[in-house]
Amino acid sequence: MAEFENGEAFDWSQLIKPDPDGGAPAGPGLSRQGQPPRAVSLTGREPSVRPPSARPPSVRPPSVRPPSVRSPSVRPPSGRDYTPQLIIQYGGPQHNGPIEVLDDSGDLILVVGDSQIQFQVCSRTIARASPYLRERYFPHDHHLEYEKKEAVNAFEIQKKLFFPGIEPRPFRIVLMVIHGRDTRVYHEFADMMLLRDVLAVAHHFKMTRCLSPIAGRWLKKVYNKDVARHDEVAAQLWITHQLGHLGCIKQTIYNMVIKSRLNSRGDLVGYGAPDDEPYVDDEHVRALHLLADIAACRKRIMDRLLEIVRQAGARVDTYDHHLKNARPRGDRPCRGRTAQRVCEMNMATAFRWAFRASELEGLDQKCSPSSVHKRMIKMEQLTQMFLEPLLLSSEMPAGRDHKNCKIFPHGVPTLFEIATREVEAMPFKKEDIASRAAEIGFDFRDGGAN
Repeated sequence: MAEFENGEAFDWSQLIKPDPDGGAPAGPGLSRQGQPPRAVSLTGREPSVRPPSARPPSVRPPSVRPPSVRSPSVRPPSGRDYTPQLIIQYGGPQHNGPIEVLDDSGDLILVVGDSQIQFQVCSRTIARASPYLRERYFPHDHHLEYEKKEAVNAFEIQKKLFFPGIEPRPFRIVLMVIHGRDTRVYHEFADMMLLRDVLAVAHHFKMTRCLSPIAGRWLKKVYNKDVARHDEVAAQLWITHQLGHLGCIKQTIYNMVIKSRLNSRGDLVGYGAPDDEPYVDDEHVRALHLLADIAACRKRIMDRLLEIVRQAGARVDTYDHHLKNARPRGDRPCRGRTAQRVCEMNMATAFRWAFRASELEGLDQKCSPSSVHKRMIKMEQLTQMFLEPLLLSSEMPAGRDHKNCKIFPHGVPTLFEIATREVEAMPFKKEDIASRAAEIGFDFRDGGAN
């Protein structure tokens, strides 16, 4: 008879099940009636059959030794009703399942998420890394210094701490970093949402400063990644703000303002998002208190672009639609005068056609700055395409450079120049950003490691 840790006895003879018809127990080489199977000969002779042994087949009982705790994923041994009687010190429901060992000498089990994923950790490491957890869950006399211990069986630990509202995946990454296993952590996140959740968990438990060994590599990947979709931009803004990188914050705001539009309520909506999902509904972005400044920055950019479009539309009305070529009949062609008359005579028609084709009429603040700028470039190209054959036929040698033939006399200004100037003028709380950068070990101005 074997006995488990909970005191329950187990009869190994139960593993040898008798035949339901009353025959010998079924075993290797026996049928359900206890008779040997009939052999088939390929030569036509009746093969000799060895009578079965009366001794029942030997059954090797399974080992009751607990599994090794050095495996990264420790599962309870298979057996009948194996339920260790663990004492839950910090409350919460009792749960038994796989335990991932982050510290083989750890004395605490963390149960994370609704699925109750378990991690074996060191309570001293958790207390040193998180002042939030140290003040609430650990006694004042709890030792914080590192002490080398022997390996502990994870299923014998009696202290459990439950985190039901935390996602296991980002919390696991934070635990691996603070336990010195950052080499097993992602150096690049394909999903910006996961990195945002990692920093959100670290911020909630005040463990952001413990991410400094790997935060530099994360920041470099984020800085070199060009994002456009609204959810990725919102996640990147939270990440860069938590890491305290002012240059990357400005780059993210630039991507946000040039691609955002306004919905019917006047809220900012990102690229690819429906009108009922504005940035104000994102709790992470709303917590940064930057949406008002971002909306004001976007409005200044739109005012600048719409003013250029308005001036271009006003130029159309300055040309006489019935202007004729004043060169006398028989006069030798004069390139400058002839080209000027042809250009002025067709300018109004070309401009109005280009306005209609580029859909610049009726634009307002609800459009995104990038869409307005693309239409301005399209209008300039269409106007030049319409007037170029007329200018070439009038023997004008440099029709492309003729200022009167351009809807925008000074050319279309680059959106990068306009938006960058407005983003640089935004009022940032540099003291707050600098304090966050100091926790990680960055210089908040350029993100370089100190």
